[in-house]
Amino acid sequence: MDIKKWKVMLAVDHHGSFTRAGLELGYTQSGITQMMKTLEKDVGFSLFKKVGHGTFLTDEAKALLPAIRSLLHAEEVIRQEIAALKGAQTGTIIIGTYLSCSIHWIPKIIQEFQQKTPRHSL
Repeated sequence: MDIKKWKVMLAVDHHGSFTRAGLELGYTQSGITQMMKTLEKDVGFSLFKKVGHGTFLTDEAKALLPAIRSLLHAEEVIRQEIAALKGAQTGTIIIGTYLSCSIHWIPKIIQEFQQKTPRHSL
């Protein structure tokens, strides 16, 4: 099974929509639909149910969430370890902020970070 599909599944769950998950991840809605159909075929049961205008995880899919999150965390740890062995530092920074800060301060902070550390990409 492709780890990318598990990431897509979490994005669909987060957004409640194949379309919005696709926008976040850079896929079309039909691409997301195809990936999720393939994943459902791989696991042998439905992962999503449509309710009104929303898309929600089935109970079976919800039961997989802790294992999926562990898998994705382990993948990130492996990526960081490989980068460290190559002499680079990597990681993920999650920033929680108010909308006004996101609009006015965060872009400037990111720009300054990129200027001071050109080797790093965001």
